[in-house]
Amino acid sequence: MELQTLYTKEDSDKILSEIKKNLNPRKELDFNKVLDIAFQDLREKFKFESINVFLLNKAHTHLIPYRLHNPFLPEETTRKLYQMPIPLQEESGITSYIIQKKMNIYIPEIKPEMIFSEWSKEVFRLTKMKSNLMFPLFIDEAVCGIITFPTFDKTLALIEEQIKDVNNYVFYISIALTSMFYSIELKEKSKIIERKNHQMREDLKLAQKIQNGLIPSIHPIIDGVQIASFYKPMEDIGGDFYDFLSMKNPDLTGIFISDVSGHGVPAALITTMIKTLIETSEAHRNKPSSLLSYINQKIMGQMGGNFLTAFYGIYDSAKKTLSYAKAAHNPPFLIRDGEIISLDSKGKMIGVFSNISFEEKEISLKSGDKVLFYTDGLTEAANEEGIEFEETLCEILIFHSRLSVDELLERIYHRLLIFQKDLHFEDDICMVLFGVL
Repeated sequence: MELQTLYTKEDSDKILSEIKKNLNPRKELDFNKVLDIAFQDLREKFKFESINVFLLNKAHTHLIPYRLHNPFLPEETTRKLYQMPIPLQEESGITSYIIQKKMNIYIPEIKPEMIFSEWSKEVFRLTKMKSNLMFPLFIDEAVCGIITFPTFDKTLALIEEQIKDVNNYVFYISIALTSMFYSIELKEKSKIIERKNHQMREDLKLAQKIQNGLIPSIHPIIDGVQIASFYKPMEDIGGDFYDFLSMKNPDLTGIFISDVSGHGVPAALITTMIKTLIETSEAHRNKPSSLLSYINQKIMGQMGGNFLTAFYGIYDSAKKTLSYAKAAHNPPFLIRDGEIISLDSKGKMIGVFSNISFEEKEISLKSGDKVLFYTDGLTEAANEEGIEFEETLCEILIFHSRLSVDELLERIYHRLLIFQKDLHFEDDICMVLFGVL
């Protein structure tokens, strides 16, 4: 077979530049386009008849026909070859050798006695292949397939320099194949991540719906009292919680507020446990210290390294008294006559220490008093200078103490947004405002 003489180095570089145009790092390489360009150049340069690409399957047991371009073969034969993956068992033939040794193989003239594997015998029977030039294809440094340049009309005569020139094209084809592989892998991983993210979003929506069901949707009706509340988790779900507890004595109403360390799903799961314990606490709910001790006893060893702060108060509408106890929680603010009184008491956090006691106190309330129960996400919210909101909060409570409980909570949140200059908070925020008429 008469071959075209090698071009000069300048001509060769010019041809390769056409392939390099596809190697723009800012865009995904089109593997098939690179194949087309390479084969067009090789056909013109060396009078190649065919180009075939086989890629390894995931199990590395077969080479799967990916692209077979054999103009000298009948279409029916090519269709049959597409249905014939190359087996890679031990001693199965030249293709296995190429894969194992990562070597190029050039066969100027194929003879029947050179064919060993059943697959090769069948291909020879169908095609009467004359010559073949074969290269391994790589993704990074791993062999991922082979590319072959068989002839079916005449034998192929090449010198070493020509084979090296062909190998340059194969190198760029491997780069394009690597790009295609990582593009497909990235797309597949992106799909998996998106599916998982979608499922996670759906799970969070369900968790948010469940947690919203734990927070009271209506406030209890208490003679001579106004109540307002505000709850905003840092994420879709959070660890802050509040509830109102009813008693057998209709004059008594319990106000419970708590804060789980941490955020998100783990904290929300613990609030679900707290809600369950409160629902089953009938024997303990009429005494603040007793309820906190009951929760601590039941939740010990189930917090997964977290802890709980809590405040529980019982308002007696007949006596206008508030008895209370707290477990390392922020003391509520009593706003009275232009002053703020901190309703503090002794008590350690829940879920860390066993057999602990909680100091219980009682205070008389009068008309015009307001009590703000809150979590530390409110007072510890900081502005750009790192200044916390607590001092500003106290000023708001004093200056606007005559507003209704709803208006005052709205004013607090509005000022908090101005103070922080950000709609995103670093912690959950929970407030319950209790006003005595």
